[in-house]
Amino acid sequence: MQKKVVHLRDKTCRPFWKIALKVKNLLGGTTSEQNVNNVYKSFGAPATAAYKKDKYENCGRKAWKLTKPVQQFLIKRLMSLRGKCICTSTTLQELLLKEMHVQVDASKIRQLLRSEGFKWLRRSQKRIYSKAQREERVSFAKAVLRLTKALLSVKLSMSLDGIVLGLPPSDPTERANHCRVGDNYVWRKDGEVANPALAGYDKYGQQLPLARAVALWGGISESGAHVVLFHPTKKLNQQTWAAKAVASGRLKNALVALNPKNKKGPWHILCDGETFLRAKESRAAYAKSKVINLWGKMPAKSPDLNPVEKYWAWLRRRLRMKDLADLNAGRAVLDKAAYQERVRSIMHSKASQRAGSNIAKGLRKVCREVVDGGGVATKG
Repeated sequence: MQKKVVHLRDKTCRPFWKIALKVKNLLGGTTSEQNVNNVYKSFGAPATAAYKKDKYENCGRKAWKLTKPVQQFLIKRLMSLRGKCICTSTTLQELLLKEMHVQVDASKIRQLLRSEGFKWLRRSQKRIYSKAQREERVSFAKAVLRLTKALLSVKLSMSLDGIVLGLPPSDPTERANHCRVGDNYVWRKDGEVANPALAGYDKYGQQLPLARAVALWGGISESGAHVVLFHPTKKLNQQTWAAKAVASGRLKNALVALNPKNKKGPWHILCDGETFLRAKESRAAYAKSKVINLWGKMPAKSPDLNPVEKYWAWLRRRLRMKDLADLNAGRAVLDKAAYQERVRSIMHSKASQRAGSNIAKGLRKVCREVVDGGGVATKG
């Protein structure tokens, strides 16, 4: 009875005597009149009182209306953070409480963002290329398509690239964002699909603390995937690559594993334009091996033409599933050595070998899309 009175009062803002007419079990007879008085007394008002607004601050309800300053704060923080970290409604909720001492539900923040035109979408992946860059991409793609499937299988001994993975952060909220959301989605507008600041996660990767960074170089071929080298820093130089990857035999071991029908070489490696890969000491190490060769110049800023980039996306998803399982089970974050073993285990699994093989075999399809599109970025 009291709930219905409260509902009618808040919805219509009528005085109590009018509300009583709408509540059937309060009408007629001395008993109903007594009930009406009891309802009025429960609100601390006499029977003749009109609408009286309750104060909800002590009943556990959170504020649900966002004032203009709060709205401006949330939008400003989103714009500054979304290119630097995983910025979710929970992230903004905690910042709002910390800096403005205002607590609201995360759902209200999401409602505000949607009303401002923001949507939870994939980060921009399609790059915009100049005419010269498109021509270079088409030229490279046509060269690949001129190879037969059998010849391409031999030519693509390894699609090589490096990646910096991140250990889950220790902060509970940031860890939950890392494990549940990942870095592929962001609050952005439809018109920001080609915004270079949102094309990937480069800024966040550069700001990732070294203590959380797990850096490795690896590759795929039509036979699977393999780790080449884990290294303690985010970037390699020609001396480290020549000594620890080529001269040590790690690169050769990976090539042998990825080319079971060609265990003696020669091998051909497709890689991007990283300077140290083609620097003087690196080239000398390849020449000394007599069996390792790099493809010609690959088009700049064309990750879609290097198949291993898609494999890294597959690997990140698998690692995030493992990280989320740890979070849900209440397990502590792995240290760097244990995380490296997890990465190695996943990369050498049967599922990984199938994924790497299928992605490498898709290079011809990607090149055909590049040629048909006149050099524009592909869907992948």
